[in-house]
Amino acid sequence: MTDENKRVVCDIAMIPIGETYTMNARKAPEFANTIRPHTVIPIHYGSVAGRPEDAETFKNLVDKDIEVKILI
Repeated sequence: MTDENKRVVCDIAMIPIGETYTMNARKAPEFANTIRPHTVIPIHYGSVAGRPEDAETFKNLVDKDIEVKILI
């Protein structure tokens, strides 16, 4: 999470949570809660990097007023 992407304004955010080259499922919710999109979709997890259950970890840590769509 950089100062530049903390200033992102968007309705839908696709946030990678695989951890190898991205944030992990515990750090990425902090970013989602900072930029506060209407909807957030976790991506880049469950096959090459991260585990399938990382999406639920992510969802449980995102503020409840932000919709989380798990599509994988």
